[in-house]
Amino acid sequence: MRSLTLNYKSGDQLENFLILHSCGAGAYGSVFIVKCVVSGKIYALKIISENASLSERELNGIKQYQMVCAGSNLMQIYHFGKVDGAFYYTMDAADNLNRSSEEYIPDTLQNRIQKHGKIIPSELFETALQLKQHIEILHKNGLLHRDIKPSNIIFVNGCAMLGDIGLVTSLNNASLAGTAAFVSPQTAAGLRQFSFEDDFYALGKTIYCALTGYPPEKYPAFPPELNLSECRKVISLYNSFIGGAGKSKLAGKRRHFLLYVVLLFLSALILIPLLKLNTEKLQVSQMPRPALDIKSYQKKVKEYTRLLEPDEKIKELLPKLRREKSRLDSERFQAGNAAFSAKLSAGEIENISKNMPWVSDPETYLRIRKRDSVFAEFNRKHQNNPVVRYFDVTNWLRAELFRIKALADTPGLEYADFSSDFTAFKNKISELQQVIELLRLKNF
Repeated sequence: MRSLTLNYKSGDQLENFLILHSCGAGAYGSVFIVKCVVSGKIYALKIISENASLSERELNGIKQYQMVCAGSNLMQIYHFGKVDGAFYYTMDAADNLNRSSEEYIPDTLQNRIQKHGKIIPSELFETALQLKQHIEILHKNGLLHRDIKPSNIIFVNGCAMLGDIGLVTSLNNASLAGTAAFVSPQTAAGLRQFSFEDDFYALGKTIYCALTGYPPEKYPAFPPELNLSECRKVISLYNSFIGGAGKSKLAGKRRHFLLYVVLLFLSALILIPLLKLNTEKLQVSQMPRPALDIKSYQKKVKEYTRLLEPDEKIKELLPKLRREKSRLDSERFQAGNAAFSAKLSAGEIENISKNMPWVSDPETYLRIRKRDSVFAEFNRKHQNNPVVRYFDVTNWLRAELFRIKALADTPGLEYADFSSDFTAFKNKISELQQVIELLRLKNF
């Protein structure tokens, strides 16, 4: 066994794991992509010196995380082990962005941003919702991640997950940690301890970086070339997280109470002198009230939420529907993967380099375009499939319900008209009812 346990390289074997690639080393240890020589499965393996600072705390946090992640859709921890002077654990490995080469490039949100500059709003919104659910699972079990940022968001089988769990800890033991630009100003200034809302703050900054391509320090600056209409849902989402939408209810009530006291005091200072003014001078033009404001929109959709709950017949069909959806997703993924891995001609690559000089990696860019084209064609082919429509529509409706909830607590929307949003919501509900009827008739 080596005396320098962190000095492993490709081709070495650590107990039952053959090291394929090194993903780099940091203050808390080294990460490798490994293959289990028994099962043949691929994992990410992190090895940490027992003499490393805070190694015991990290080990305790990981053990707590393992109890929570089991049976969930969080990134999984699989094996623990000890080698000379160190411990290691294995976990889900990120997909390889560079599938056509032996070089391993982890599929992280940061690497996607570096490849594309910005992430497509619709794709990013779904990613953000997945990550929100993962954070809520941790928080529900009293754990904090404390280091959410683009480089720590990994994609496993195409699904977004919270990676790098080395700073996971319980709420009771939480101290200031993470990456400075993704830590809330209140916590960084020592005004409060690291809390649940700090994970959401970091998620908000992460989404902001992915949408705009800007570093977190530039928030709330926005690229002029982006379409605000297409980005509205994502902007509302990251603003709500950065603004404190993830805070605990108790902390939120305390802060709201203090805020109300301050506002009442300031209002009194302003209004008392104004009352002495001539009432004719108080005439101001007011913006017209919207036909449907956000609070009213929220109330109106509540009567439709019961329709999202499957009836007995659909509940009976759901296992079959999920299997069929999984089969279609697998078929779609395999078709896209085949297109991504297909051989490219020198002419194709040269054409991209010539006509798109800003593309830093023409080969990968072309492969992604070919894969996305296959995905789009697959989607068109199956757009009327009732199984696909059922899951697409229900996912859309649930995402919209979450957006409404987030927007309802966002200041500055008093004069925004949500009539068209409500029309779209009702149309989706109507489509859902039609799809359910089709599923009942087909009976799968």
